Amino acid sequence: MNNYLPPALIIDDDPMICRVVGLHLANRFQILTAYDGKSALAMVEQACPRVVVMDWIMPGLHGVDLLHALHERCPDLPIVVMTGEADLEKAVASVGLAVAFLAKPMMRGELLEAVGRAAADPMVGSFGEVRLDRDRLAVSVRGKPFVELTPDEYRVLALLGSRQGEVVSTEEIADVASNGRADPEEASEAAQWAVFPLRTKMTANVGDPQYILTVPGRGFRFWGWPALAPRG
Repeated sequence: MNNYLPPALIIDDDPMICRVVGLHLANRFQILTAYDGKSALAMVEQACPRVVVMDWIMPGLHGVDLLHALHERCPDLPIVVMTGEADLEKAVASVGLAVAFLAKPMMRGELLEAVGRAAADPMVGSFGEVRLDRDRLAVSVRGKPFVELTPDEYRVLALLGSRQGEVVSTEEIADVASNGRADPEEASEAAQWAVFPLRTKMTANVGDPQYILTVPGRGFRFWGWPALAPRG
């Protein structure tokens, strides 16, 4: 069974607010929390979350500066800003850096609607830190420039991404890579050859594949947030 939940990062210096927001979102996301901007940036460097919900005013790094710093690390990161009424005008002025603004105290329904809208990726083929461009047959990782894929590579990566968190068998991968012409007796080797070029294009170190993990004797598993992927 696929129990994968994308991560959502909540940033607020009030632990109770982090807890309440986290409880509201726990059915849809794996909840990460940070109580200051510095800690939040450290988390984002480890894994770009699917969405961020952040307070506008906090000790240290906050506001527009924190928005800029988050986008420097994850350019496409959708951010929902929570703020008190007195700060709402300043927050709205930064609308180019955030996708939604919520005035505290907000209702549960307002929070769910704003986060749901922010987390809905308009790009077809978006799997965590990995973006697929169907028209150009290309892949981008963590906001870096797109790298071209062959049609076979694109089909394999789209298959793995659509089954995120699940084990995809070598037979399935070989069949997709060959466009239905795979020899069942050579499926394991064919799948290896199909996955290898994807790993070289998506990670600097092929020995540490990060996004496409080998499941010995079964196949491969894809995770769009490698820092949160289960090992073993």
